[in-house]
Amino acid sequence: MFKKIAFVLLSLSLILAACAPAVTPEAMMDKPTESMMDKPTEEMMAHESATPEAMMSDATVTLYRAGTKENVAGGRSYNQEKSNPIKFKVLPGIYDVEIGSVELANKPKMRWEKQNLGGGATISLSHNFESGILKIGAKQGEAFVDAVVTVYSKKTGESVVGGRTYMSESSNPKSFTLEPGKYKVDLKPVKPKDLSPRTLEVEVKAKETTERLEKW
Repeated sequence: MFKKIAFVLLSLSLILAACAPAVTPEAMMDKPTESMMDKPTEEMMAHESATPEAMMSDATVTLYRAGTKENVAGGRSYNQEKSNPIKFKVLPGIYDVEIGSVELANKPKMRWEKQNLGGGATISLSHNFESGILKIGAKQGEAFVDAVVTVYSKKTGESVVGGRTYMSESSNPKSFTLEPGKYKVDLKPVKPKDLSPRTLEVEVKAKETTERLEKW
């Protein structure tokens, strides 16, 4: 006699503010494992509606057995309709769900704990990754300065992203997509030589571009 299977569907739709860069890799679809095929399963969904000022976000999604680090399922949403919302098929139980932004430089995460998937249930989750753009330029007079840029979170003191301005209009100012917040920015000139390091303090606001030009 065949067993009746009712799969659990976890579907997450992830949204990023409009100033984020577009990324369009091929979507990765997860399939149920063999161990799921012989037991009843349930449905879990997470959605977030896009607005005119938002776009789909590329993020990693991990499903854990509640209170543990046991990875039950995982995948990536990308920012395409065919993969976002992302869907998983899992067994009934209690789960923790964690998503991590791929596009934001400081890789923010969101976590939902103790999501109870009971008999035939559908759970809907949602999250909007807000973001802003930070542009850091470096010049000596009208000439570009090649400088190493390191951005630190004022909240944690940790380095969140880095790069170089180089001596080109295409990279100077250097652009970063960040979570809204206050940051410290260190600039260490590489060319021309013998220019002193500089430190800036900036605030990045959601859906806005913050630009600073440091001159020697």
